[in-house]
Amino acid sequence: EYTIGKTIPSVQSIARAASNPSNAAVVDFTVTFSEPVTGVDVSDFNLIATNISGASINSMTGSGNTYNISVNTGSGDGTLRLDLIDNDSIVNASGNTLGDIGIGNSNFANGEAYNIDRTAPSVISIVRASNNPNSSSNVDFIVTFSEPVTGVDALDFSLMNTSLSGAIISSLNGLGNMYTISVNTGSGDGTVRLDLVDDDSITDLASNKLGNIGIGNGNFINGETYVADKTVPIITSITRAGGDPSSA
Repeated sequence: EYTIGKTIPSVQSIARAASNPSNAAVVDFTVTFSEPVTGVDVSDFNLIATNISGASINSMTGSGNTYNISVNTGSGDGTLRLDLIDNDSIVNASGNTLGDIGIGNSNFANGEAYNIDRTAPSVISIVRASNNPNSSSNVDFIVTFSEPVTGVDALDFSLMNTSLSGAIISSLNGLGNMYTISVNTGSGDGTVRLDLVDDDSITDLASNKLGNIGIGNGNFINGETYVADKTVPIITSITRAGGDPSSA
């Protein structure tokens, strides 16, 4: 008896097999076909790189309908996509070629892309969010990073103050590249500045550490300062401004 197979195989997806964005030197793509195929090799694929140089296909593993393509991400920041170029070398068990006979009729260029990010995030600014000078018991600072980051907490900051007693960081909120830090100014009159102390806990979405790997290389001590003035004004005198006695 004959087994008649007339179904034409096709590419179902080319998907990222690792987290995205990525700062890795090597990333993987998973290529899924509609059915088991043979004849798949690295010459069936092409990399589309934007703002990246030196990217290359390292190796390929897999069988049946699923294959894994390992890619060297080269250098630079940008995007990287893996496309399949149909050269009629890929066939199913019945000998039907990918997309039917004809070079290029089953090209696949709609797969997922990696965002390759090797640039370490940095602090752009720490600025006052309230009036200055200020008599309030609480003031806010806005901390802006060069890109969205995670791992930000109160332990990443310290207060530099003069002539104030009991000033503390009271709360933190925000996400992405912007955070608001509330500071209780304690007692007394003086100045207070919020500094960031890099302990390598802050990373971008590609896991690049603030200022790059190394404690302290992402410190920021150039932010704005509040003048805390809580002294109530009083009248110290009312004096004559002209002669006395006067006929004016």
